[in-house]
Amino acid sequence: MKKDELLNYQPVLTKLFSSSKKKERLANAYLLYGEENAPLKETALALAKMINCKEDDIFCDKCISCSKYDNLSASDFLLIDGKKEIIKKEQIKRLEDFFSMSALEKNHHPIYIINNVENITAEAINSLLKFLEEGKNEVIALLTTNNREKVLKTILSRCVKVTVNPLPYNIFENSLLNQEITIKDNRIIFDRQLIKTLYPFYSCRETLLSDLSEDESFFKAYELYPYLLSSLAVSIDNFTFFILREIQLNSDNKCYN
Repeated sequence: MKKDELLNYQPVLTKLFSSSKKKERLANAYLLYGEENAPLKETALALAKMINCKEDDIFCDKCISCSKYDNLSASDFLLIDGKKEIIKKEQIKRLEDFFSMSALEKNHHPIYIINNVENITAEAINSLLKFLEEGKNEVIALLTTNNREKVLKTILSRCVKVTVNPLPYNIFENSLLNQEITIKDNRIIFDRQLIKTLYPFYSCRETLLSDLSEDESFFKAYELYPYLLSSLAVSIDNFTFFILREIQLNSDNKCYN
């Protein structure tokens, strides 16, 4: 996430972290929550960079620390992405082991991000609660969720809760319009209609491109989209038949979800 996007579209959140950073009163855990298309992971990564940048109240994008966070290569930083897979106890155990062995840099905060923390097993929740309760000095947790109601109350009670806003549509559109990507040798050019279709699910270009590049089922859905709409225009029965037929032919309902 760019610095001006953080300042312009997440002003409350930016002010909170900037003020806490200056006063050296950062909390041990934060929960960033927002709608489905709120850029949660990108905001958390920007805040991690901001917390440890010593050259700017937000971040300078020039120092070694900023560079390491851009490349996800900071030695005392860890990211667990619950959007890609269910978070299990073993991952939380690795988190505990990682920070028990990490050497603390002077005037530096080790940070971990758990994206979509609601996608966590019961066993992993207990381990995470224990780790949060211990509140190891200097370590900061940035948890994110699209569904605050699904996050355990005991986790909520240990976090400072902050809303993340979706980016405005024009920012999303301008960042993608006429861009092209290749998925399994298939070329996709982002036109206005495709961008408008994707916006309810994404407001961050980086997450969208990452998800598409890792999941070829999107291209199948993209190919069938005009036919899907045509069948819906005829009747709901025709629409239903079309979906069921394609699922049977492809043995895969992922692209329709």
